[in-house]
Amino acid sequence: MKRVIIIFVFISLFFSCTSLQQPDLQLASMEFKHIPKGEFDMGTAKGSSDQQPVREITISQDFWLAKFEFTQAQWLGYMNKSIQEQRDLANPDWSLRGVGPHHPIYYVSWNECQELIAKLNRYYAKEIPSGYKIALPTEAQWEYACQANYSPKPLMDLSTIAWFDGNSDEQAHPVGKKNANRWGLHDMYGNVWEWCSDRYDHYDANELIDPKGPETGKVRSSRGASWHEGAGDCYSAKRDWYSADGRLYNLGFRLAIVPKD
Repeated sequence: MKRVIIIFVFISLFFSCTSLQQPDLQLASMEFKHIPKGEFDMGTAKGSSDQQPVREITISQDFWLAKFEFTQAQWLGYMNKSIQEQRDLANPDWSLRGVGPHHPIYYVSWNECQELIAKLNRYYAKEIPSGYKIALPTEAQWEYACQANYSPKPLMDLSTIAWFDGNSDEQAHPVGKKNANRWGLHDMYGNVWEWCSDRYDHYDANELIDPKGPETGKVRSSRGASWHEGAGDCYSAKRDWYSADGRLYNLGFRLAIVPKD
């Protein structure tokens, strides 16, 4: 009897001290990689003022991030609009920069992403883990997940992980053709910029746990750079912004499954 009790106590202590790896999630054609909670240094002292100050951020709960950027086939399937129709909503005279079912969608606004997200949360309400929802990632979640990658260094061949102006032929490419980071995420650098949920502003240096950005503002943040940017712009702290109702030829998104507010 004592032996059984000792074994039970040992097992209880083991599981209470060990963070169990959660499984990846599959919702129809969308694959989400599990991202464990943790801490990381957000921002960079070498970048522009909107990437400072560098501070340690806590991601207090696990979440899932899409393995790939959202594709043109997925957008057509859920929103019934082709890349050509999305382009026409922006400006019919603008060019298409990469067309195909496995290419990332672009010319989509932040507001349109919210329409899609509302639809997906209804469709998959019974399949999403309890206490979670489909959303765009926060900037903190995005940068944390990106840093699982080997940050670009002078001797690294960036072309193995990213489409940028040095190898893109001035267009987006099918998702997943470059190497993934250690959490299994593809195209975190380059290909298309990715909308985040946050409003854009300079960082609040006191917001250190699950930061979500300012509560007011008309523009939204994006991350990751694109096929249009140079190698020097492909790093985890790089930020940009655009109007929530605006559409660009190199701006898309990837979805996340995050804790509900």
